[in-house]
Amino acid sequence: MRNENLTRKDFKWISPTFFLLGILFCGEVWPEHKVIFHGIVWGVVVFYIGYFIWVIIQSTKNQNEISRPPSDDVHIALKDGREYKIELDSESVFLLHKHSGERKSVKWEELTAVYILAIDCFPIGSISFMLHKENHVLEIPTDAEGNEALLEKMQDSLPGFDNQELIESIGMLHGFKKLWCKKA
Repeated sequence: MRNENLTRKDFKWISPTFFLLGILFCGEVWPEHKVIFHGIVWGVVVFYIGYFIWVIIQSTKNQNEISRPPSDDVHIALKDGREYKIELDSESVFLLHKHSGERKSVKWEELTAVYILAIDCFPIGSISFMLHKENHVLEIPTDAEGNEALLEKMQDSLPGFDNQELIESIGMLHGFKKLWCKKA
């Protein structure tokens, strides 16, 4: 039996085994005393020790499966902006993952809206810019390298960019605000 696959069904067999071991241990150590009384006491003690070990195994088992989203359709916010770098040019904004080299981009002329998203997900709670173009979203964490240049570019290049909403959103623990929307 592998420890990482223990279930309650397995534990139903483990508990009586520990209980019987407690009775046998008591009979070997204290043969002159009442074996049944000490066996029950040791059986209960060993039972709870076994249960405690089982609970620890179950609580640490497969943490990745618990935190994974239920389907691939669910969008998860970027976990740590420090792993990303923002690059800008006159036509596009690029988000580069520093370790994997993955590069995402959106052209300035294709932008339809800019939102700000605050996620309170301790210890990695963060604020991200959400750059929309039709059915595509590019999420850029505010703690990514090069964020100051992106903010300046959005303030200069996007007419009607709402600085007041930006200021209010920085204090949000959790929320979603519109900073800019392309006029039709």
